[in-house]
Amino acid sequence: MTEYNGKLYFLTTSNSGLTAVYEYVDQKTAPKISLSFRYILQGSRYETKGTTFDISTPKFKERYIELRHLAVHGGSLYAGGKAGFFRMKPDGSWEELELPVEGAMPGSGQAIWAMKKLNGELYAVMGFYVQYADNPEGLVSRRLFKFTGTNWQASPSYEYVDVGLLGDPNDIEFFDGAFFVASNGGYHKIPATQAGEAPAVEQDTEELDL
Repeated sequence: MTEYNGKLYFLTTSNSGLTAVYEYVDQKTAPKISLSFRYILQGSRYETKGTTFDISTPKFKERYIELRHLAVHGGSLYAGGKAGFFRMKPDGSWEELELPVEGAMPGSGQAIWAMKKLNGELYAVMGFYVQYADNPEGLVSRRLFKFTGTNWQASPSYEYVDVGLLGDPNDIEFFDGAFFVASNGGYHKIPATQAGEAPAVEQDTEELDL
């Protein structure tokens, strides 16, 4: 959940497994759908509510339709997940931001596993394909990025550190001079450095017994 422009926004999932963003104003007003995903058939009489993305289109067929996080950054509300990266426009409608991801294989899709505003910046753990000389078809990588407003950029403080060693990432935090990425198998610590210093590539990964 997050507050934005005097309203409360939250994520929920329908019985069919599709994600929606709801807008809550007060106790006198029923929450309404702000952003949703549906199969919109030609000639259908279904009345869309809020901004509705048609998941029968080719680009959405390749994605798992799920949003995981909401964040307010730079005066705008953002939603991110495996379905993509979305921003609310001034009129209350939503737009998808298909932005370049530094180091990603051209044409490969990207999924946001975790997203949070930290130290005044918007960060996300993103999954995408990276192309290597010995594997031209690409391998899946999950790395931590900072949103610049026009793209997702690897910070010099953690120079292409792969955090996909412990399973699915689900949260990120900055604590005691380092970024921590939690997953369903443990956590990943990525030390940050001060401006002007060489990138920190030392990492700590720890699996947890449950």
